[in-house]
Amino acid sequence: MKSNVIPDQLLKAEPGSRLYPSLVKKVESICSRDLAELEKHETERFRVHVLKGNADKALDTQRSALATTLSNRKQQLFTKYAKEFSHSDHLQVQECMQIGEEVSTVTCSWNVLEFPALGAKKPVVDGVRPVCDAILNALARKSSECMQLLLEAMCSEVVIHNHTERVLSFIEDSLKNRSADVVLLQEVGEQVQDHILDMCMRFGWAAHFSTKNDDAAKCDAITAIVAKNAFDEVTEIEVQRQKKVRRFAAARHGTTWVVSCHLPLVNDPKGKQDQSDANGNFENLFLQQLWSRFGHTHDAGAKTVVIVGGDWNHPVRDIIDLASASPPEGCASVCLRAPQCATTLCDFCSDSTKCAIDGFFCLQ
Repeated sequence: MKSNVIPDQLLKAEPGSRLYPSLVKKVESICSRDLAELEKHETERFRVHVLKGNADKALDTQRSALATTLSNRKQQLFTKYAKEFSHSDHLQVQECMQIGEEVSTVTCSWNVLEFPALGAKKPVVDGVRPVCDAILNALARKSSECMQLLLEAMCSEVVIHNHTERVLSFIEDSLKNRSADVVLLQEVGEQVQDHILDMCMRFGWAAHFSTKNDDAAKCDAITAIVAKNAFDEVTEIEVQRQKKVRRFAAARHGTTWVVSCHLPLVNDPKGKQDQSDANGNFENLFLQQLWSRFGHTHDAGAKTVVIVGGDWNHPVRDIIDLASASPPEGCASVCLRAPQCATTLCDFCSDSTKCAIDGFFCLQ
């Protein structure tokens, strides 16, 4: 609503002056407003004045008490549902990868979902925002107030702590109880990385992390590899899709390279995506890039194996069809190991047996 206040400079305007017509228009505009409009305007002005504080001591005291009660009740709710809030939107996946005729390796992978950093002045919520959207959509509660409350929960200490413990528990359970040889992680935040390193120090495990995202205003987007035994070599590989750049951790045991990937997802609202970047072509080009980088060995008598797993942001069974038809040069075989079900909250296709987007490819 336009202000009822007439600026001092305009009030001083005299008949015949340059500003006088503007003064007349302003007065006519104010006088033309009806009583309901005027009351609404003044009520809003009074509300803003009171909320600034120092207008009424008793009211300020009451509002402070109510704010404290509200904050305490929120924390109680956050604590009560911390386990539910701290989930990832991806399933944990585990597969046995066959290497040659006699050797196999058990590999686990999980896109853990990057939560905001604890204590951050400006928490980065890009990681959890899509999950919040999905939750509110399922509940048919799409108001800005509901979103704000949910994001506040995701930024709370108790929820972030539960999420960190969930990630550490997955790694420990995979390596100790599920016979995994290696664990791949995606969407790891820097604070979670520190906790993983501490745990690996205690158990004598090896851990390697990719370089975090260069933009501090975005998620760290770290990928990681954790294994029971020390690596012979570690590095990372950079992938760019349009303007999105991601780095993937890579580590070698003997002649086997393991890569943790989280391919960038690009949405083109105009539907004009380049065909070289669509329908699994980008993912197949990525496999070729991996084989070109890691699919060789200094020992001419050894057979190199590249295992790449993680979040592909694309139905993995579509990728294997294309990769099998056009394998990387010099690669004898490309095989896929992935669940026969959806691995994320998102529906990528109507047939649930084809919409896994998390899985492992083995190139030999």
